[in-house]
Amino acid sequence: MTGTISLLGGNGFGFAPDQLLAGATIELGPKNGDPLQTGPIVPKDDPAVRLLGGTVGAFANSFPQNLALTTYNVAAGADVRAGLGGRVEFRTDADRFDLSIYANGSNADFSLFVDGLLVSRMSPDVPADGSLRWVRVDLSETAVAGDWKTIELEFRGGANFGGMVLEQGASLAPTPDPGPRIVFLGDSITEGGGARSPGEDWVSLVARQLGLRDVWQSGLGGTGYDREQGPRPDLADRIAADGVAAEGDIYVIAMGLNDQPGVFDEAVAVLSALGEARPAARILVLTSWNPGAPNPGIRPEVDAEIRAAAELFDGVVVLDASRVAFTTFDGTHPDAAGQWQIAEWLTAELEQIFALPDPVEQHRPGDAVGTLFAEGYDPAQQWSWDVLEDGVPTTRYEIVDGGDAFPLLALAPGRAEPDAGEHVLTITGTGSDGTILAGEVRFEVSALPGTGTNGHGFRLFAPDSLAFEIGGTGTVTGTRGVQDVTLLDVAGFIELDPSFNAGGDIVRLSGDASDWTIERAGSSAYLSDGDTALAVPIGPAGIALAFDDGTRTLFFDAQSGKAMIGTQALVFEAVPVFAASEGQPPPPPADGSAGRLWLAEGGSAAIGGDFRVAGSRLAENLFVTHGEIVLDPSFNAGGDRIGLPDAAPEHEAWREGSSVILSGGKLLLTIPFGPGQTVLAFDGDERSLRYEADPAAPVIGNDIVSGVPAILSSAMFGDAF
Repeated sequence: MTGTISLLGGNGFGFAPDQLLAGATIELGPKNGDPLQTGPIVPKDDPAVRLLGGTVGAFANSFPQNLALTTYNVAAGADVRAGLGGRVEFRTDADRFDLSIYANGSNADFSLFVDGLLVSRMSPDVPADGSLRWVRVDLSETAVAGDWKTIELEFRGGANFGGMVLEQGASLAPTPDPGPRIVFLGDSITEGGGARSPGEDWVSLVARQLGLRDVWQSGLGGTGYDREQGPRPDLADRIAADGVAAEGDIYVIAMGLNDQPGVFDEAVAVLSALGEARPAARILVLTSWNPGAPNPGIRPEVDAEIRAAAELFDGVVVLDASRVAFTTFDGTHPDAAGQWQIAEWLTAELEQIFALPDPVEQHRPGDAVGTLFAEGYDPAQQWSWDVLEDGVPTTRYEIVDGGDAFPLLALAPGRAEPDAGEHVLTITGTGSDGTILAGEVRFEVSALPGTGTNGHGFRLFAPDSLAFEIGGTGTVTGTRGVQDVTLLDVAGFIELDPSFNAGGDIVRLSGDASDWTIERAGSSAYLSDGDTALAVPIGPAGIALAFDDGTRTLFFDAQSGKAMIGTQALVFEAVPVFAASEGQPPPPPADGSAGRLWLAEGGSAAIGGDFRVAGSRLAENLFVTHGEIVLDPSFNAGGDRIGLPDAAPEHEAWREGSSVILSGGKLLLTIPFGPGQTVLAFDGDERSLRYEADPAAPVIGNDIVSGVPAILSSAMFGDAF
């Protein structure tokens, strides 16, 4: 059987559809047949291919299962483990490639994404008949053609990965480190039954909304803390295999629905095992879902024991899961809409509870720069490398195994990107047996304007309907709803994540359109006014770019295959924006919930709007313009610098618990205090905020802050520097 696989979008339940990558085609190969693409086969365990979601292992020993890998993350029995699902990731500059997929059983599901855009949900089209099939992906007519791109294959149930074939001359590279690992431990509701398609169960949705890629999902129907179901062990018996061995950074335990009263000791045992093995992990415990099913009469007693067990452990957070209402298909288990309802609730709770670490660095044009084809290279040897960039020694690049018996050169994490233009790398390698080889890699970079480095000063999460200001260098993650972003006129580079290509968002920029240049790079547009730069994903729905002289819509025209800003087609070099105005921008959306800002260690940002801000153990630099802004307890260590737009006497200050509240103009700022000094940089002078034992109160400059609001003194009396 060969055929064309359908490209599907949307979920049919009133939620926003996944954003499709226009122009992609997929072709299904014959059962246990040969690849459709001519080229070398990249093995399933190639170092550039990242498998996430569980312990990686061979699917089976007999043909064709022995040709596929899967991830195991559930202890289904004493010696039996089963794979609920996983994720394959890699980066490539190939526009055409074949994926080898093994499918068996009705629950074998796949979803394919390119740069975060859905290409296909392949579940209805790949026969789950226990065969291995090649699926050809053709991206040559899409907006990402000719560029490096990130490929993600999500699979579930009896679906497994068997390798790939790239078109001739194409290269392969690993994705960045996936960042924090989140582990979900639960029963049948955690298993995800009732979701309309893979990736739409609540576990996957929560992880996606939080920007977490490494997700281990361990759900066994019918089980509890101390209740097993046939060969399925209870959580106390599988916590070592599914919890401790997973080495999670974040744990969500959703148990109790199948338990009886008397669960306290088993819950304590579970949390003790996790706490001893993973002392730095963050642990969230949920009480029973849906108080109406089953055995509602015993739910309060079971939940009370779970809560009492959790309260014995510092740092363990308990949430009442019975508070979330969700639709079901059987009175107990969430249906497709219910999965989204749970996800929205839990995502919001996690955002409030945990300040998640900064995300891993984003790959950008020029990160993977080429392959060194050098005669005599033996991957079995240990090699040391010297690299000259345009004749000058450099540590900008790292050498990794490219999977084809040749080393691949990639931009090293945290290094500044090379300048735009052509570059020549001269590489000398010395093997462990004394062999010396040499070669060159030539490449061309279209560097991002105004970025400076590949690092990020912050990560920002904007919920639905948030209107805010942002400046500096970092990434902004949105939602499927509307965001209203004002780019502050400060030096830096802001990158909007792929959620913004869903359309409907507003980005406001200072100056007229002609003050900005715009260029296309793959599926994004880069804008710059010289020192302020912005990367915006391009989608067919369009995003409003509001300049001082009117709005222009940025969109991808599928009919012409061109990226457009108004009537102006984007090109692969920076040119002034000359498209005519389309009128005034729409008004800001109604107020949404507060956003979250995570500052990198030593990072800086400028923000305005309603935000909860998480810092680090190092000193950060934050400028605030307006809104209700709450700084987390990391700021009480001191050393940070907070900039404010108005003079000190234009603010009132008072104490609430271990924080100082500053109110002035359109700003309400909550700052935790401690013995260390935090610099408050007002307009006109700088003052320190610190706690002093005498008078046993926080002090700003020379002003003692009490529980009663008081205006700060003028600079001549209040300046502590």
